[in-house]
Amino acid sequence: MTAVGDPLCAADLLVSRNAGRNVVRYGFVSGQAEALFGSGSGGLNGAADLACDGEGHLLVCSQNTDAVLRYDVVTGSFLGVFVASGSGGLDIPVGLTIGNDGHLYVASYATNAVLRYDGTNGAFLGTFVASGAGGLDGPSGIVFGPDGDLYVCSRDNDRVLRYDGGTGASLGAFVAAGAGGLDAPRGLTFGPDGHLYVAEEVHDSVRRYDGTTGTFIDVFVATGAGGLDRANDVAFGPDGRLYVASFNNNQLLAYDGVTGAFAGALPSGLLDGPAWVTVGCRSAVSAVPPSRVPTAAIVVEPGTPNPFNPRTTVAFTLPAAGPARVSVVDAAGRQVATLLQQPLDAGRHQVEWDGLDDAGRAAPSGIYLIRVEGGGAAAATKVALLR
Repeated sequence: MTAVGDPLCAADLLVSRNAGRNVVRYGFVSGQAEALFGSGSGGLNGAADLACDGEGHLLVCSQNTDAVLRYDVVTGSFLGVFVASGSGGLDIPVGLTIGNDGHLYVASYATNAVLRYDGTNGAFLGTFVASGAGGLDGPSGIVFGPDGDLYVCSRDNDRVLRYDGGTGASLGAFVAAGAGGLDAPRGLTFGPDGHLYVAEEVHDSVRRYDGTTGTFIDVFVATGAGGLDRANDVAFGPDGRLYVASFNNNQLLAYDGVTGAFAGALPSGLLDGPAWVTVGCRSAVSAVPPSRVPTAAIVVEPGTPNPFNPRTTVAFTLPAAGPARVSVVDAAGRQVATLLQQPLDAGRHQVEWDGLDDAGRAAPSGIYLIRVEGGGAAAATKVALLR
């Protein structure tokens, strides 16, 4: 049984349905899936990658209308077109991510470029990765790595390319063409171990690469394991499992986050072309329904970003006003840093950890707990610091 106040209580898995033209939300504790909003809400057509903006709203690529739409992640209400159709030359938006600067980066598949938009209002800020730079051909999943650089799946020539996170300049192929059998990479993520995990479309698998050098390590999820059929995207959940969108058989599959062994399928009745996955999105401005915040417990949300370097932000909800303490504890249970110690009102708050200990020294790479205490209760969430 998951204890009340466990990080799982504050986390949902959000899955875009390409054919269904909407997003499905899966609760880690309830084990239930529900449609976040109806098919085609706000004009969504060809739902692709999705991410949370700086305010906790959900951004979704509308692939067939060349736009990015925004929704309230709690109610599912359509909040408007965030990036207008074709803005800055956007053509078939597939992958998107929020950068360390708070701006939105979108892979424009048809123009082989990555475009940048204001993270507050969606205004076009310029082309970040020029068309075809570094050999980019068919950009799909994109993610900022622990080193701050941008990593992009170049689907049509079987590579993962790296770009300077500040300038967008090409830094070459991080994963060489076809390395480890890579064929049509789609989605990617950095794992808690600091390595890069890539969903590979052709061989129905997930491949793992060294997070520093890009060297092939292994086939982490074997071809077709658990019925995997066209691996489209990957995400690690707060339960430590790896979740993979299996596009062709309308399933979302879970795998052991350490061994890659098949761990089961999520309820699939609502899934229709599951395309992209994100974890832990939580609205910063919309009221959380009472059923989602237990009245007698502290709720700690997953860190953002996670893994992180140099800093991560953790939000938490207190059920009552009173003295509160937020600390960082290492895997051995040793105190590392105190982030906050003061009276707080009931409700949602957030803290930032810059990766330093109480003496101002850089903490080493590893898994840490951000622990929140108050009112005789405590809860925590795991974060991974990668140097």
